[in-house]
Amino acid sequence: MRKYSRITQWVMALVLIVCLALPAGLAFAETPTVTSMVVANEATTGLGSPFQHHSFIDDGSAYVFYLDNSSNQIVGKWSTDMETWTSLAAIHACNGSTAETVGGQFDCWWDAGTSTVHFIAVNNSANASDISYGSYTVDSTAHTLTANAPSWVVAVAGEANVSYRNPTICYTQNASVFITYGRVNQSISDVYVLTPASEVANPWVAQTGFPMYNLSAIGNVSMYGSVIPLYTSTDNVSVQYAELNGSEYEIYQLDIEWNGSDWNKDANGIDIDTSAWYCPTGYEWDYDTVSIDTTINDNDVAIVYGQTNGSDYRTIFCRRGSELDIWNASYTKDFGTGAFAYQFIGAMGIRNAISACVFSAFDLEALSTKIWSSDFDATTGNWSTIATVANDASLPYVSTMSDYRWDASGVGALGFLWGDQGDDIWFGYYGTDPDTDTIVDDMGNLTGTVASLVISFLIIMFLLGIAVKEGIQNGNTEAIKVSVAGIIGIVIIETIVIAFF
Repeated sequence: MRKYSRITQWVMALVLIVCLALPAGLAFAETPTVTSMVVANEATTGLGSPFQHHSFIDDGSAYVFYLDNSSNQIVGKWSTDMETWTSLAAIHACNGSTAETVGGQFDCWWDAGTSTVHFIAVNNSANASDISYGSYTVDSTAHTLTANAPSWVVAVAGEANVSYRNPTICYTQNASVFITYGRVNQSISDVYVLTPASEVANPWVAQTGFPMYNLSAIGNVSMYGSVIPLYTSTDNVSVQYAELNGSEYEIYQLDIEWNGSDWNKDANGIDIDTSAWYCPTGYEWDYDTVSIDTTINDNDVAIVYGQTNGSDYRTIFCRRGSELDIWNASYTKDFGTGAFAYQFIGAMGIRNAISACVFSAFDLEALSTKIWSSDFDATTGNWSTIATVANDASLPYVSTMSDYRWDASGVGALGFLWGDQGDDIWFGYYGTDPDTDTIVDDMGNLTGTVASLVISFLIIMFLLGIAVKEGIQNGNTEAIKVSVAGIIGIVIIETIVIAFF
């Protein structure tokens, strides 16, 4: 009987570990724990393209920025519960009334290491308008933005008969600021990429040896450029844009790398073309990128964008895999092909080290009007089951726009924006609901967690009965102790779950 006791103890210990792990497996939900309206009647004029960023989360507080078209100002709001939004002071002038993408006339980048948010903005969408740069220090307790001196500088001076559009900005780990912007000269489109010698350079110019300044000068006609920092590199960045290939545009990506003395353009940059699929005309902006840490490469650039082959439409995800690789079909995820034009319009954000990124998008196929999301696991390379975030009664107007990276002060706190046909800007929050009173918001997660706790409790109670019987028969109390410890563990976990929800 002593041998039977030892086997029983090992089985009980194993089952106990499984039971305790069940609730932990629900830590990262596939859908946001909170969704809320940030502002009404601003979506079509306030938001921009998926590859731009207008929000971030700092120490549990969310910040959202949009273009107030009535005042021609970049304005913002903040929230600690992701439901109630308080206005910030106006950021900067930005007239997007005649711009192609309106709210896409500005972009921001959050640097958690310095608690600084960087802005780039086209002051006016008309010809000869400047592009200006400014940065603010964020106080996550007082929820204030303090302008850094000089508060705003001219990054790119305006040119006669030339208009600028869709600027993007990023801040590298080595404190270098990069920007891209579209330059349109009498309908001739181009993408420019710049980095200053210092953050306050006026105007910014291409550094000596910089390989990418006028992209059309080194390739084909291009538009809708964006820049992101590589995940672990200090200076290197990834640049993406739509490039004209024959009569159609395709998304092109390459790296810009600093070798210690010179800038180098990645020789392996290539257009992401799969079996004659290309950008739908007029929707060349429908893409987004992140640089994630994967088991293949710590600077693995991932892209998602809408494509057509002339009759069908789809959204695909693809990864660079390695800085020495071209884009490879083995990394591709097809989110579905259909006959409805522009069926998916979405954006990605880096959620955490476990599920490396989350993709949130509209589903317009058959006019279903769903907003959905799916997690990508960097370790396995797999995607989670597509989950519905929200159902809109009418078709949406504007694409989603994601935080680039999760809140550095927490795990899994990531947000994204979208606009509905009511022209309202909404915010979706991936992370533990900060409002302990809004149980209804988390009912789906709470129900699953409670169910797993109940199952775990019943299993341990059954094992406790076996342990007590064996203790009475053989005088062995070790199994009883293990079961009691399991019950205590379940009680502790349940207490934590109630506190979080």
